[in-house]
Amino acid sequence: RIDLDGLEILGSFITLFQLNFMIYIMLWAGIRIYQHVQKSAGSQRSKAIEKSTFRLLLSQAINPIILLHTPSFLNFIETQIVELPDVVNQTFCVLMNFFPVTSPLLNLMLSRDLSNALMFR
Repeated sequence: RIDLDGLEILGSFITLFQLNFMIYIMLWAGIRIYQHVQKSAGSQRSKAIEKSTFRLLLSQAINPIILLHTPSFLNFIETQIVELPDVVNQTFCVLMNFFPVTSPLLNLMLSRDLSNALMFR
């Protein structure tokens, strides 16, 4: 059993609120951008660039949440409330170490213009 005081519980709720608020803002902004991209009037090339940019934006928003914020938050919860098996902690560490690798790789995979420019050099 882990003893908790009021300040630790308040800190946990503030951290949970911050994470949820950040996700809410990203979802709201993503939906608004998606709606704008769908309604935009322009050439096919312009629409393709907008869609590609939107995919890049999504990857850059989701990647840190999955690989940094979620493992950090769950690790914080573990230290405050519940003990998790060592396998879970090791998984958190592996996920956090994937972030520096996956961030540029997602840019390369999702941006056709960037990958084409690098291929023809």
